[in-house]
Amino acid sequence: MARTSTTRGRAAASRKTNHGRVTATQLLRGDHATVKQLFRRFERAGDRAHETKQKLFEQIKQELELHTKIEEEIFYPAVENEVSGSGDEVHEAIEEHAVVKKLLSELGATAPQDDEFDARMKVLTENVEHHIQEEEGEMFPRVEQLRETRLLELGSEMRARKDALTQPFLQRIVNGVSEALFGSDQESPRRARRKTRPPRRAARKSSASKSRGRAAASAAKTPRRTTRTTKGRTRSTGAAKPRRRTARAQTAKRR
Repeated sequence: MARTSTTRGRAAASRKTNHGRVTATQLLRGDHATVKQLFRRFERAGDRAHETKQKLFEQIKQELELHTKIEEEIFYPAVENEVSGSGDEVHEAIEEHAVVKKLLSELGATAPQDDEFDARMKVLTENVEHHIQEEEGEMFPRVEQLRETRLLELGSEMRARKDALTQPFLQRIVNGVSEALFGSDQESPRRARRKTRPPRRAARKSSASKSRGRAAASAAKTPRRTTRTTKGRTRSTGAAKPRRRTARAQTAKRR
């Protein structure tokens, strides 16, 4: 018995390649599953779990922003160009994205303690799950009729774009932690110590210069005795010795 297009689409989405690559629809189905799981966790959180709900919302917001961006930049244009008769379907999906973005903006401006926060999250959940149902039930089966090589190419391009979008987000987290620990206008204590500490070579050079200077000063204070040679030249014989008193001088002194 011939399989329906939906069955063929699910079979294509479940195929794995030898290199671990995924098709475009496999990647998007994985994103859908992640967001739905986050929605379920939000629903199971208690009424007073405000901190937990805020963290879950931030994760949901990140997942949806990345997902909608790679769809609008890569997936939807390819679908509209390569799947015949999909123009209206793609435009409708983009309009649904606009509604989701507006709800995310409103939730971001609402505190988890407000009653409106849970209500808006419920509206967001319903809109996203309706969007997922239409994509996986209507759009994806038609897209999965394309060549598998093309689906893998789109999947690789979308994953690369998603990774590129994720890096700045992680960098913002690192910067935020750094500012919380050290302040935005201050450097970390380790960097500050490195800047104030003089270079080791310069310190050794300065110490050697001081030693040579002290030796030269000591030598300058020590008197030198010279003797005249037969040819009238002088020759250094080391430090001068004290003169001995003659017998006449000693007798005069005793008197």
